[in-house]
Amino acid sequence: MLDLKPLTCRQDKRLYLNYVNKFRKDYFTDAKPQDMQDVNYALENNILCLLILLNNKVVGMVEATPGNVYATKVLNIATIYIDKKYRKQGIAKQVYKFMESFMDIALHIEQSNFAKNIDKFINCGFNFYHDMKNTDNVDHRQYDEKTYVLYTKQHIDAFKPITN
Repeated sequence: MLDLKPLTCRQDKRLYLNYVNKFRKDYFTDAKPQDMQDVNYALENNILCLLILLNNKVVGMVEATPGNVYATKVLNIATIYIDKKYRKQGIAKQVYKFMESFMDIALHIEQSNFAKNIDKFINCGFNFYHDMKNTDNVDHRQYDEKTYVLYTKQHIDAFKPITN
């Protein structure tokens, strides 16, 4: 059974930090490890930090921030990381569906990952995208390359359809 768990104790924070640093190591060159101060900063600044559990075992993490697309509230997913041992099992798709049951979701994705994983995003229900502008970046993230925001719904006509 899949579940998402907010960080409620120091042990949760340590597990979360472990997965944040696995993510950084897997996806970024020269990324400096984060520490507990970074996790506390995220929590103090309304960044939703969740552990992904499968059958009560931690298998990944999600970082998201609440936001708006015009008049619609959305949850902006900045990071989702699934442990390598648990990939290709549909866990990310389940996480997206679960989160979307509460509010519309948006996913931030760098251009290189978008291009090589477009079929996966379509399979997960993302049908529209737009270029991310610096002003979209409410949680002050810095991306190393051009970044897109993917959506499951077309909130405005300016969103482009995702096609492979």
